[in-house]
Amino acid sequence: MFKEIDKEIEIYSEKHPELKNARYHIFNKPLLKADINDIEFVVIGMNPGESKRVLKRLEKPVQEETSWMRKIRDFCGTDNVIQTEAFFWSSKNIKKDFKDRYGYSFDSEPCRNHLQFCKERNMLLISHYKPKAVFAPGLKLAKDISSVYGLEPMCAVRCPETGHRLIEKYLGKDGLPWLFTKHWSGARDFRDDQKKLIKNYIQSL
Repeated sequence: MFKEIDKEIEIYSEKHPELKNARYHIFNKPLLKADINDIEFVVIGMNPGESKRVLKRLEKPVQEETSWMRKIRDFCGTDNVIQTEAFFWSSKNIKKDFKDRYGYSFDSEPCRNHLQFCKERNMLLISHYKPKAVFAPGLKLAKDISSVYGLEPMCAVRCPETGHRLIEKYLGKDGLPWLFTKHWSGARDFRDDQKKLIKNYIQSL
């Protein structure tokens, strides 16, 4: 199935030449030690970023021990994780660089059409792997992704000391939990006790 979807992505990119400006795309990317017959979680981002570190690695195979893969493993408590994106094609950010690269903004109609294309393939991915939950690191993603995927808001988990939101829980139409969390990349105000709360919540699913 995934070979067919990879071909569909290739054909779709040919039909929309601006998408070929991406340096790479991400869809159905397991952690290197993942048992793809026993996937526990899917991690979804908005679109693949292009840090200088990532761009350097494009010239050679990406190694497993990247800082992001370590964070995924650390928060999920398992290697059996698949990564994907709501918008498959890369850019440095979804603001100025995105518009400069693709010729339209992230909230434009052309982009909404691309998000729908990606959604359909991501839902096939989720249906295939049957994970316990889908995680989206970054609370700011909740509005856009929940709208595209038709998710229903359920509850929020807050830091007991500060009251700051750490997790927003949604449900898909199939009853699958989607968790939007404070971003795992580690903002300066992301305390160890907050990280532990998120990890415990995830790993208790």
